[in-house]
Amino acid sequence: HVLQKRLADCNGTQCGYCSPGWVMSMFGFLQKNPTATEAEIEAHFDGNLCRCTGYRPILAAFKSFAPGGTMPVVPPTPPSAGPTPPPPSMGGG
Repeated sequence: HVLQKRLADCNGTQCGYCSPGWVMSMFGFLQKNPTATEAEIEAHFDGNLCRCTGYRPILAAFKSFAPGGTMPVVPPTPPSAGPTPPPPSMGGG
């Protein structure tokens, strides 16, 4: 769904645990209010908890659905350098 993609594209799904609740809440809201303003979207932005993102990327993603809203500029995620090596052994031999 377009809401899920926008949330992911805006880095609003770090662990993904809260994402279904956010998407369903915003889906229902936008079904009833298809021309909601950014202020109305922000006012509706409650009832779900997120412990990872600090809410900014989630709110930015959903505000972009307001008339005249713009897709937030999201810095690209740097490529992974591979797995983190284990720490050096602290044991003696």
